[in-house]
Amino acid sequence: MTISLPQDYSVADALRTIETCILAGASMREARQFIIAGTPIAEVRATLLAKRAEASEPEIDSHHAAKSGTEAADGWNAAVNAVNKTLEP
Repeated sequence: MTISLPQDYSVADALRTIETCILAGASMREARQFIIAGTPIAEVRATLLAKRAEASEPEIDSHHAAKSGTEAADGWNAAVNAVNKTLEP
């Protein structure tokens, strides 16, 4: 299959586009569409990055929703009371 390059799109531009698409996990069909449209490599990268960001799962972080002070204290109080009951004669 041959592709006619747009007038201002060099073979080097096409190769960079193909390489970028391969690295981003995009299909050759997508690379071909970028090349036919004469999409600048910076725009190809931005498009592929945005596409990947939309498709990715939320990032996992080490933060969790903190309980209020009274909820945390209630939990500790319940634990202490349970231990104290086992220690009673």
